[in-house]
Amino acid sequence: YMTTSEQLLSLAAEADALAIHVQTRFGSLSERQLNWKPDSERWSIAQCLHHIITTNTAYFPTFERILQGKYAPTLLQHIPFLPRIMGRELVRVLGRKPLRKIKTSRIFEPSTSTIAKEIINGFVLHQSRVCAYLRAFAALNIESVVVSAPQSVLLLFPLKDILIATVNHEFRHVAQAENVMNVINFGIV
Repeated sequence: YMTTSEQLLSLAAEADALAIHVQTRFGSLSERQLNWKPDSERWSIAQCLHHIITTNTAYFPTFERILQGKYAPTLLQHIPFLPRIMGRELVRVLGRKPLRKIKTSRIFEPSTSTIAKEIINGFVLHQSRVCAYLRAFAALNIESVVVSAPQSVLLLFPLKDILIATVNHEFRHVAQAENVMNVINFGIV
């Protein structure tokens, strides 16, 4: 059994390793290859990375308020049982291995225009920030902290579950990006 602190430090190490993996796996691809889509219904490698950054960044203002001691939970966030149930489901549904395809919320959708090759370095820099949050929260008692999801104040989750789901979600979409690369006609327009 790992403590919350140990779990978050382990997630930070995994997220660090994921940044290196993304740099190694996709760093030598051209902008055209990064933006190539297998079909109109699927995302490109660049869109997968952009989606990760967009989703994670939506939580950063809440993370900052918590770390600065300026976070004030709403009345809804004081309901003890509901966020725990929702948090467990979030971690399960957003596992590293997709159980099923999930439609993303509009606010988390990636850009539909060409994404610059710098998305790779942007992802690596972004990961350093994610890891800093994980390490900072590992030093705090976050067991009772409940936050709302950016897309709705009614979606309540324990902070710990948001952090676990964040890293799982990253792995899920990096795997999706790798699947794009593994398409037989990858990069052919």
